[in-house]
Amino acid sequence: NPNGTWEYSIDAGATWNSLADASTTNARLLNEAAKLRFVPFKKKFNGDVTLAVVAWDQTTGTNGSTANVTVRGTTTAYSLDTALITQTVLKKKPKI
Repeated sequence: NPNGTWEYSIDAGATWNSLADASTTNARLLNEAAKLRFVPFKKKFNGDVTLAVVAWDQTTGTNGSTANVTVRGTTTAYSLDTALITQTVLKKKPKI
């Protein structure tokens, strides 16, 4: 994303790692306890950011590792469909 980077944590937010190198041939496997966040490059960024997600049934691979998910469907650990997650980032001062 040209406006910032997606990060993930697999230790309840103690450490964060970039998803900048993620792709269908280098997808990050994250279980339901993993956390995701978007960190904008500019402090006053406002706008929508999108992340493509493929479901992982955890029958192969380990949490936090990478996998090639170009082949997906019923005979693999990865869903055929892709979901798009959109987050709206608003950097406004709170009104009290």
